[in-house]
Amino acid sequence: MKKVYWYYIFCLVVLSACSNQTSDVIEVSKIQKMDVNDSEPSEGEDEEFVLMETYNESVRSNTDIIADFCILNQDDETTVITDDIFLNLFLPPAQSFVSSLNISYQDINNVISLQSQEDYEYAVVGLLILATELDCINTAQANVTRGGSFLDCFSEATGIAGGVSLVGAMAAGTMTKKQLLKVLGMIGGKTALRVSCGVGLALIAAEIAWCMY
Repeated sequence: MKKVYWYYIFCLVVLSACSNQTSDVIEVSKIQKMDVNDSEPSEGEDEEFVLMETYNESVRSNTDIIADFCILNQDDETTVITDDIFLNLFLPPAQSFVSSLNISYQDINNVISLQSQEDYEYAVVGLLILATELDCINTAQANVTRGGSFLDCFSEATGIAGGVSLVGAMAAGTMTKKQLLKVLGMIGGKTALRVSCGVGLALIAAEIAWCMY
């Protein structure tokens, strides 16, 4: 009888130990799974950027064409007259620029109301010119513009004061999608009359450049 009793006790101990080990394995498995699924990418890991040197040159070497586009539109503050020479010159580098930053048609259309494919093309040209202006304020060239500073020219073209808040922690010589769309959102949200479409954005950017260069 005693043998049966001790055998019974021994079985209970073994079963209890196995149960605890199984529980431990399950809990470890849960923790490992949570670590994998809940891990966050490091800040800026997916942030794409482009080097601005080539793009800056494509804009600053053609300021006469920018001036012509602005002069064409200086007498009318409600509509924008298109300019094929302006568009055809800046569109190729502009398309390369937005492609490098992975800026899509929808990204732009979320901020301003694009009217057509041509209007989208003007919008990407406007983004290119705007990006070169933003980069200028982070380089030595910021002090050798023809006219006013970026901040003064930005305020004059858009009617928005406090353009300094657009800059943030931008690094000289580079541009990111997040930075550029933030600026677009600020302009599109506060200058609806002139930037209600892509060609309007292009004119705003051109006017800033005309003032600066």
